[in-house]
Amino acid sequence: MRAISAHTAAAIAQYVKSHRRQIRISAWIGTEGIEGWPSAAELAERLIARFGDMGLRLADDGPASRYAQALAQIPPASRRFFLRELRDTAPPIPWTHLSLAQLAGDGWLNLILATGSDDLIERAFHLAGVPLGSVVDGRRPELAVDGVRSGSVVRLEGLGENAYPFIGDDDDKNTLATLRQAVYRAAADSVMIVARYDGRGDPLFELLCDVGRFGHGLYWIGRDERPPADAAQRLFSEKRNAHYLGGRDADAFLLALTRDGLGLPEPALFADPEEYVRRMQAQVAPRPAAPYEEPVADETPVLERPPRTTINLMDGPRRAAARDVARSRAVDAGSKHNGKAQPRRQPENGIGAPEVETIEETLDETPLSGGIGMMVEEVIMEGATPTNGRAQGSRASGFSDIEDAFHDDAVYGLDNVDAAEPSNGKAAEDVFEPPLAEVNHAVAIEAREAADRGEFDRFILLCDEALDTRVKDYHTQIAMYAVTMGNDMLARRKYYRAGFCFDRAASLDPDNSDAFDGLATVAKAKGDSSGAERYSAKADSIKRTR
Repeated sequence: MRAISAHTAAAIAQYVKSHRRQIRISAWIGTEGIEGWPSAAELAERLIARFGDMGLRLADDGPASRYAQALAQIPPASRRFFLRELRDTAPPIPWTHLSLAQLAGDGWLNLILATGSDDLIERAFHLAGVPLGSVVDGRRPELAVDGVRSGSVVRLEGLGENAYPFIGDDDDKNTLATLRQAVYRAAADSVMIVARYDGRGDPLFELLCDVGRFGHGLYWIGRDERPPADAAQRLFSEKRNAHYLGGRDADAFLLALTRDGLGLPEPALFADPEEYVRRMQAQVAPRPAAPYEEPVADETPVLERPPRTTINLMDGPRRAAARDVARSRAVDAGSKHNGKAQPRRQPENGIGAPEVETIEETLDETPLSGGIGMMVEEVIMEGATPTNGRAQGSRASGFSDIEDAFHDDAVYGLDNVDAAEPSNGKAAEDVFEPPLAEVNHAVAIEAREAADRGEFDRFILLCDEALDTRVKDYHTQIAMYAVTMGNDMLARRKYYRAGFCFDRAASLDPDNSDAFDGLATVAKAKGDSSGAERYSAKADSIKRTR
């Protein structure tokens, strides 16, 4: 087999063309030298600054290794968020990546072995209008079979889920064997080009060093005149057919390979932007037309009176306002004793509504809206004039009339006016409470929904709302939701919020051992050993008494 005559882009192109696409190109691509993309050292410092309080244990094996170790030790959810945030601020696509996309589109590319956590290569394929064969996670077993198509991207660090997997002696041997097989395949079947990669402190560099000989050559394009020390000693040699091309720009080298060497045209995006836009638009289905809808006449009935204001019993200040209104209504209406009406209390200034001497009521078991189990048969209108010892009123002919007259009583819990006997000119403070058990039921429903949505602030407010009512109905149920959210916060290493959740759970249900176990875990994470022992002892005591 004829070797490549010179270490140039033109010589590599001539070698590939002479084999009539039987020998193609594979690329080992990194992020080194891309303007706007942080280096491995900067990424490691970012992770340490953000997650250093988690007790990261990092060996000083180089910036890439430190970055890999830090990324592997943070929780998966935090890792995904960090990598997504990194990709959202990705720099412009380099010509190295666009050239590789063109090589894939024209059938000259075998595999792309990506070592970074960026998505530049996928973006380059989409921008060049080239279909991507597949993106393979290096940690998955698909690489163990010959199912990886040409033009595929092999994510050696694993599709954003896991950065460099080789971080210590306890590495997964199956993963190592799988990735090594992918590198061996690329080294045997194609010309290997390494671009934008320095290999310093990167555990993945070991995969290149494990290759005995590159059948069609390895060409490492570097900006520095001298190769990295590790690579110079362990990789580059004529015997292994591995060469370092120093002092060269990766973008210029790949452009020379694609344009001058292989004669590929300029991407359509730059050669004919209008045609490129038309082609992209042609790939999208026609926009559906909005269906015609006949105009609908406004049939809203005209209200004879303004609608009543609904008071939300879930709101503490509004509930307090409800008690104030109920109290003033009771003082204004007076109290009953033994079925006889009492005269209306006159305000201090002597001005008041006319007195009602007699009120007759007939109670039924038909339930009203609002949970009040009484229906008033006869309603005395406010300000009625007494006649023959009876007050004039309107007969309650239907549900709407009763609701109209006694709606506020149902809302404010005034189903028993007997309890509102004034004392020393003031209504009793603890008489006119809203139906707090019903309030707690609604709080439990909202707490479950807030916990499902992960709304921490709203959930804590609802727990405080339930505690403020001093009625223990549904407290156990809300405490279970608090424990569930606390465990979720623990899994995300949000110890401050987890402590809030477990504290509310213990306050709502003092017999919940899971709440005290959670408080012990939070105290241990914060270094409070005495608090952890105290909470653990409390949890054990509850478990023993069950």
